[in-house]
Amino acid sequence: MRLAGPSVGLYTTSPDPRTNVGLRPGPLSMVILVNARPSKSEATLEEPAGPSDTAPAPVSRRRFIGTAAVGAVSLAAAACGGGGGENAADSEEPPPELARTGEELETVDRPTGPVLLAFGARTEGESTALTRALAGYDNPDVDIEVADNPVEAIDLNDPDTIAASGADLVRWGDGYGLGTLVDEGVIRPDLAGAGPLLPVARHAWGVFYRKSVFRNLGLDVPTGLNELFTVCEKAQNSGLTPFATANAEGWEAVGWFDTLGLRLNGSDYHWAMATGKVDFTEDNVAQIFVLWQQLAPFMEPNSASRTWQDAAKELHDGNAAMLLTGSFVASEFPPADLDDLDFFAFPALTDNGAGDLIVPIDGLVMPVDAPNPEAATELAQYLGAPAAQQAFASGTAGSVAVDTSQLHAGANSIQAKVAEAISGATTQNTTFLRATSPAFTSVVTSAIASFVDDSTTYANQIDELEEGRSRNF
Repeated sequence: MRLAGPSVGLYTTSPDPRTNVGLRPGPLSMVILVNARPSKSEATLEEPAGPSDTAPAPVSRRRFIGTAAVGAVSLAAAACGGGGGENAADSEEPPPELARTGEELETVDRPTGPVLLAFGARTEGESTALTRALAGYDNPDVDIEVADNPVEAIDLNDPDTIAASGADLVRWGDGYGLGTLVDEGVIRPDLAGAGPLLPVARHAWGVFYRKSVFRNLGLDVPTGLNELFTVCEKAQNSGLTPFATANAEGWEAVGWFDTLGLRLNGSDYHWAMATGKVDFTEDNVAQIFVLWQQLAPFMEPNSASRTWQDAAKELHDGNAAMLLTGSFVASEFPPADLDDLDFFAFPALTDNGAGDLIVPIDGLVMPVDAPNPEAATELAQYLGAPAAQQAFASGTAGSVAVDTSQLHAGANSIQAKVAEAISGATTQNTTFLRATSPAFTSVVTSAIASFVDDSTTYANQIDELEEGRSRNF
């Protein structure tokens, strides 16, 4: 492998109307549901095989594809076994794919040629992480070129960059738009057996704070809304901005809409709003803005002038007490300060929304016109495997592998807490912007930006959202 350009396991997935929205923990909690287009037939869940107790043997050049294929078939076979029947993995005569010998696998020819990977890094650490993850790819006949792809296109659900990239693989996120992109012929419906999106990493949203700031101000982590208001008032009286804010790119403030909506109305309503099944004139939607109005006096004004990195600096420098954002914010903290960074889930407001978290998944998609799909598929298989996921996570400060039970060695305190929070979440949800139709995202960001600029009223925003819903769904 030769790597050019700036310096990012294989999970079986199945179509489901709600990507990872509303995924509840349990025996199947690590199944990553990435095809968010509602299917005409009932979706089936496939459970990935658990981690091995022994380290895998080194994979030679010509065995990579064969062993990866066997792994994928094994997962599918285990899942299809169901509750009472014998599955393929337990049968006396395994399917032909599983019966292939090592000698036969050695004869499989591996793909060759260039692969263009469009991978926009959200942080400098992610660039390093990609290089670290790619280091173990062992096909010397594939030349990998890494090109930039605006990561904000994922956050804003803007798929135009996929077709424009000319790439074989493109970094993308989970959400409803995946099914739309398949239907519109933008991306392929399946990548390495994982559906349209092959998961690579995930992060979690929460309220981030510095332990030392809370300690110096005598603040306790709030467990309810009244306690949160008390924290805000104490921080403000001490000369700090209670909540740093940002909205320079348009997606940052929508995180507040996500969080408050989940806490008030729960995961099902979050999904229903994002997919146009809820009238935005309903009282449940209005209550999101009412609560937001109550919190607005404690939020830093002029958020449109700041990026999330600017807001992170306010938190790091002790000028703000808290910041609602994703765990990627840890990348803005020097390693020596990471142990002082912590986060908590926004306090529960109703029983319906308690324990619901925003935990987006990032992965890879393949454009329909990928120049070298064979080599790209092999590379995607490699990057989606647990070892590469852990290598990528180890190069970041706030991301973890998709299977949070596979926490990498040397994980920092934030990554450990992210994994714990995801594992303990009542539901695991993607963001509103990722979950909605790409055509609706600009309506949402416009309405939210105008409310953040002037939170004294929300009537116009309600009308704008409802008109946009009627037009786009």
